[in-house]
Amino acid sequence: LEENNIINNITEIRPFLGAKFSPLENYILLTQTIYEGGDITSLYDIKNKKKVEGIYGTTALEFTPDEKYLISCAYGRNFPMAKIYKTEGFNETYNLFGNIIGEGETQFYNGYRIKHCNWNNNTNRVRFYLENLRNPAESKELFYDIKNETLIK
Repeated sequence: LEENNIINNITEIRPFLGAKFSPLENYILLTQTIYEGGDITSLYDIKNKKKVEGIYGTTALEFTPDEKYLISCAYGRNFPMAKIYKTEGFNETYNLFGNIIGEGETQFYNGYRIKHCNWNNNTNRVRFYLENLRNPAESKELFYDIKNETLIK
């Protein structure tokens, strides 16, 4: 990376807080603070020696084993995040909580927050565990089938 000036160009602007390689080491995620309390995570394509894109506000990103997708889960009472991005182009392909319609409210929110999420190798699905803040007995698991782009409740 250094001989291609990828890291040098980044660190000249601001130091980075962390780095995470993809499972096959074709990509690297670099996180930087852009202002007090705000971070940007940028995806770099090592093979093609270029920055793909950056997203603000989350450092909780994990690659799927095939590196085709990134899963983002951010535990939050006011603004929970559970999104899936395509690695190619770093484009959002799914947002569990939908569009924000008010402070801390989304189309799906309705008292739930993301507790955790992970990739399930056996089913090739993303598993989301939602905690119901109003009634813990109504907490639930949801699965997202990336191949068919469908939510399984």
